[in-house]
Amino acid sequence: MALNREIVLIHGTWCDGNVWGEFASGLHQMGYKVHTPSFRYHDLPYQDCLAKVGTVTLQNYRDDLVDLIESLDQPPLVLGHSLGCLVAQMVAEKTEVAGMILMGPAPTADIFAFYPTMLACFGKHFLRWGFWKKAMPPYKKEFFKYCMNEQEESLKEEVFAT
Repeated sequence: MALNREIVLIHGTWCDGNVWGEFASGLHQMGYKVHTPSFRYHDLPYQDCLAKVGTVTLQNYRDDLVDLIESLDQPPLVLGHSLGCLVAQMVAEKTEVAGMILMGPAPTADIFAFYPTMLACFGKHFLRWGFWKKAMPPYKKEFFKYCMNEQEESLKEEVFAT
């Protein structure tokens, strides 16, 4: 049996496929054919993304990835990060994958995740009327404190600008 050399990297919230950077390059150097798709509309300029992404469902993200995976020569490994873990599991329910790697999964519905830090990071989003059909852009202070707390200030600014 040949070693599987296809891998699909699924990003998390507030990212796009470019977030994988050196990680994807390292996998490529190891001989993997690396796919780093962006969720629908996440690769658009910020304001365009903001205007469109609130209309998209997790099932849309899943379906886009299923289409990608089914276009490959063989079932790939699927690696998800954060929200990408949930989407990876949804993908694996719909199409064959060689395996999954789930890094820092977002909590599922049956996991209690209402902690003070989660409320501090995401709470403002749920105070907006109609939040369930709006984009969820990062708030800078919270993004820097809870998502990029170990990064250099210049990198925080660079990432936030995207």
